[in-house]
Formats: sequence, structure tokens, C-alpha cells
Amino acid sequence: MDGYRHVAFARSVLWDARRGDVKEALRGSEDVYVYMPGMRYLEATTLAIFGDSEFGPILFASLTVVGLFYFIATFANAATALVLCAAFLCGPKLLTQPFLLDLDIWLHVYFGHWADGAAALAFLTGSAILVRLADGRIVPTFGALVVPGILVSVAVFLRANFGLAAGAVMVCSLWHLRPVLRPSRLAVVAAGFAFLGTAALHNWLFSRRVVLGLATNRSDAARLAIVGHLKSWLSDLVTDEWASASGCGQPRSRSCSPSCCSSGFGLRRL
Repeated sequence: MDGYRHVAFARSVLWDARRGDVKEALRGSEDVYVYMPGMRYLEATTLAIFGDSEFGPILFASLTVVGLFYFIATFANAATALVLCAAFLCGPKLLTQPFLLDLDIWLHVYFGHWADGAAALAFLTGSAILVRLADGRIVPTFGALVVPGILVSVAVFLRANFGLAAGAVMVCSLWHLRPVLRPSRLAVVAAGFAFLGTAALHNWLFSRRVVLGLATNRSDAARLAIVGHLKSWLSDLVTDEWASASGCGQPRSRSCSPSCCSSGFGLRRL
């Protein structure tokens, strides 16, 4: 349900952007992010490019194979990376699924509109580039220096659960790159990680409150709105099931009296 909630947010973002209301589009339907903050913008981008189709999830699933090969080839040879990618695509499920090394799992995540897959793809790619920079396997151009931090930051913006791992990657990479890069180039790498504060900046701009990550207070308006929607959905589900079980043929409401539903039960028993 949470994935499709962010699809609704994405449609609002796209609608506001097309109307020229940039501020409301950047707001993303929430003053303080509650869950998967960056997913609504990623979904809005795929909607703008591919429309309401399945090409977006298919594209990211294809990129996952490329990113997985790049990550594995960073620590092993190309042959090992190819074998593991082949197992990812068509390997035996009993061996690959416990390690999440199975395309079906990732397709389920992408088509469910959850941020975990895209966040993991960005995190693994950014980490691999940093390792290659430290080993001297990549020419330290401006793009190669700034992109890894941005990718890791994007992973955290998509899925805040990567925050702790992103902090560890940032500290370790800056420490190991210190003897390899000049201070000016090291500052460029550090600047890429500045985007880790994107969610906190959004929360402060639109709510004037310092919320470093996601809202966890149950009194927050957005969280109360989610709870309200869930209660309404459960209420409709229960009343619909009661009405269908009672033979009334319509959801139980003011127009459906207890006598109507009780008579329905009597008819059903007969």
C-alpha cells in the first residue's frame, strides 16, 4: 500500500510541476517526510518520461543487472561477476533467493513501487566507484569524484534505512582517499555527500522545524492522515464484508437498517 501511496504523491508532483507551481512540486505533498521521501520524485520522473506504463520498473530492473556486475567486478574478476549475474537472472531459486540474488525479488520490489531496489542500486554503484577511486582504477575527474557521494545520498533519500551504512561509507571512503587525492579533490568527494541532508533541508523549509530524518511523532499531521486513511479503508472493508455476508447487497450504512441485514441472514439460512 505504501508504494502506491507514493505513486499518488508522484502524480501530484507531476501535476504541480506542469502547472508551474514549483514550490508545491518540491514540497511533495508533505511538509515533513514520513516514509520513502525520494520515491515520489523518482516515480514522477518515470511518469513524465514513460507515462503510466511498466517501462520504468523494467528499466530499473535492467540497470540492476548492470550495477550488480559493476559492484561484483570491483571486488572479483569479470568471470566471477558474469557467473553471479547469470545466477541472478536464471539461477536456482533455492540457492539465490535467500541471498536476494534473484531477479524475481527485485522485479517484485520495482513493480510494487517500493524504493528499496533503486536505493540499493544507487548505494552499490556509488560504493563501487569509491573503491575504484581508492585503488586508482578510475581517473579522478570531477564527475568521478562528485557522483559517488550523490549516488549514496540518493540511496538515503529514497530509503532512509541506508543512512547508517551511508555514514560509514562516507567516513571510510574519505579516510582511505586522503593519501590518494589532493585536498581540493577530496573536498569535491565530500561535497557529493552534502546531499545527505536533502530530507532535513526539505523538512525545515516547509515546516520550519528541524527534523533530521523522517517524522516519527504520531502527532504529526501526515502520520495522522495515514492512520485516518487506513481506518477508513478498514471500516469500508468490514462494512462491505458484513453487507455481502448478510445478503443486503450494499455496504451497511444509514440506508441499510439492522432489520434489512437480519432479514438477509434469515433468507440466507433458508
